[in-house]
Amino acid sequence: MRTRRTFAGAVVAASTALLLSACVTLPSSLTPVDDRDRPDRGSSRDDDRGSDPERDGDDIRCDGESIDLTGEGREFELEGVCGTVTVQGEDIEVDAESIETLVIRGARTQVDAETVGSIEIEGQDNEVDVDGDLGEVTVRGERNSVEVDGSIGTVMIEGSDNDVVADDAIRSIDSAGERNDVREND
Repeated sequence: MRTRRTFAGAVVAASTALLLSACVTLPSSLTPVDDRDRPDRGSSRDDDRGSDPERDGDDIRCDGESIDLTGEGREFELEGVCGTVTVQGEDIEVDAESIETLVIRGARTQVDAETVGSIEIEGQDNEVDVDGDLGEVTVRGERNSVEVDGSIGTVMIEGSDNDVVADDAIRSIDSAGERNDVREND
């Protein structure tokens, strides 16, 4: 009987040692490293400044390309004609020359642009000012504001307490929600 206890004790000790060996910390040279952010490597992913390769800080030259702007409390200056500009985050400010399609997903984003083809807003407390005409605007959310110095082709709203104002005509309005203010400033 004593032999069985000794053998059982040896099996338990070996099993415990085997289990504990899986808990050993690897030296840093063997630990997997995400080297996308290392200075000696280019990053193929979008970062907090956008995806444009010709960016200089937060100044971005679009050259017809689509870009993603992400972050919190950031300011961006977009130069040239931009394709689709997607803004995701909070408290972001964007100043742009020309945007084909503006997509905002987040809160408290402010965009000032000379021209915009279309706008899609999903979020709260965002503001967009456009100097020229706007083809269409779609708003899903609350307390968003769009002001256009020219005319707007189509306005679609799903949400409450949103304001869409055009200095010229608004051709089509589809508003679902409460306390939305869509008007022309003639």
